[in-house]
Amino acid sequence: MSAKKEKVVLKVGYPDAEYMISKPMHSSQKIIEQNENYVLIEMSLILNYEFETALLGFMNNCQIVEPKSLRNKIRNRAEEIVKNCK
Repeated sequence: MSAKKEKVVLKVGYPDAEYMISKPMHSSQKIIEQNENYVLIEMSLILNYEFETALLGFMNNCQIVEPKSLRNKIRNRAEEIVKNCK
C-alpha cells in the first residue's frame, strides 16, 4: 500500500513567512492567505520524517492548522526535545 498525499495548512508569522515564500518547503506550496501578521500556506504531500524535521525549524513562529495528526506528531517530537534538554 502506497502512502497517500495529505493537505497541510500552515499559519506562518513573519519573518519566517518571508523565508518560506522565498524558499518553498515543497513544490505544491501555495499561499492561500496573506496579511501583515501571517501567511497561510497550503501544500499537498506525503508526510514523512524529513518534512517533519524541516518543519520543526519553523515551529517557534508557525502553527499547523491541518492535519491534526501532523500537529500531534510535531508536538510529541517537541516534547521529546524538551526532555532531552533537561
